Amino acid sequence: MRRILVSLVLAVVGVPLLAINYGNAAVTGGSYSLSRYDFAHEVNAISTNAAMACYVTNLWGVTFTSGAGTNTIDETTITAWANLRLEGLAEITYAEDHFGLLYTSDILSNAATNLEARMSAAASAHGADCASLATPLNALASLPTAVAASLLQAEAASELMASKLPSRIAETDVSLRAFYQGHLGEYQNICASIALVRPSDVGAFSADRAAGLSVAALAAKYSRDPSAASGGAYGCFNPSSNARDLLRGLALNTFGTPQTVTVQGQPYSLYVAATSRKQLSFEAVSTQVLTDVRNVNSGSIEAAKQGIYQRVGVDVNPLLGRFGSGQQGVGIYAPAAPATTNVPNEGIGLDAASALHF
Repeated sequence: MRRILVSLVLAVVGVPLLAINYGNAAVTGGSYSLSRYDFAHEVNAISTNAAMACYVTNLWGVTFTSGAGTNTIDETTITAWANLRLEGLAEITYAEDHFGLLYTSDILSNAATNLEARMSAAASAHGADCASLATPLNALASLPTAVAASLLQAEAASELMASKLPSRIAETDVSLRAFYQGHLGEYQNICASIALVRPSDVGAFSADRAAGLSVAALAAKYSRDPSAASGGAYGCFNPSSNARDLLRGLALNTFGTPQTVTVQGQPYSLYVAATSRKQLSFEAVSTQVLTDVRNVNSGSIEAAKQGIYQRVGVDVNPLLGRFGSGQQGVGIYAPAAPATTNVPNEGIGLDAASALHF
């Protein structure tokens, strides 16, 4: 394994990024750009490499889906990958200009090691058996040298940028497990009961609650929800449930402070109580832990990304979509009106077999 790492780093050292060529660029971030031709070859190299595609899907959420036409790639895939590459080029420019980043063998070796760990952790967290296809390093080493170089250089720049951000949590198995241990209360299966109480009954409900009436008895007596027939039992919920925020911090077997809700146009007080809690193992909730860590990181990362884009300047070929701000932050968004092909280019599209049509 060490030999593969050394070979990969030696192959990458000294491989330059492409200089700006605006007329033929797919994406440009600061001082560097990726040509349309090379962008197509890069997508082709990954989409036809099952192991690398597996790792990319689980680490970055880019699924290399075939398009509607023969040998085409879905436009969502193209847009997602273009966003990642734009971010990488912009970070590379910023890291070089502001922090003097140089791609020494040690820097690239650390980048490869960290990228390997993140690839493994992401695959494990999603239950994907990418390793049965190839180890992360073997998958990287199987890519064309220019593609591997670009990914490692972007990783090195990203690591340097991340070190400047406050409170960023690494997506490694060790860090994910530490986050889980520090937030055990978030990773429980919670069974809950509710009481949907009319405003006119709230006073009597509160008096009976203070007198020690049980959750089941209160729900059966006062709740206007069908669950009253079963003592208010409303079901059990795991950490990925939409009810997660509502159940957070509830005391066991006691109704807490109600929320005012409207049902069929009428106001009610909704009381919720946790009736049982079961701690879930890290293995059972690893995907949710990874999602939570990414949510924690996303706030500071998104703000930093916007600042970097503004400082270095970016440019996006309109064939890939529109650059702007939306629900997913600043980045490239697919055209609002889809063309007849997945990646519009005079009705041809991105050919995943030859990668020459884009």
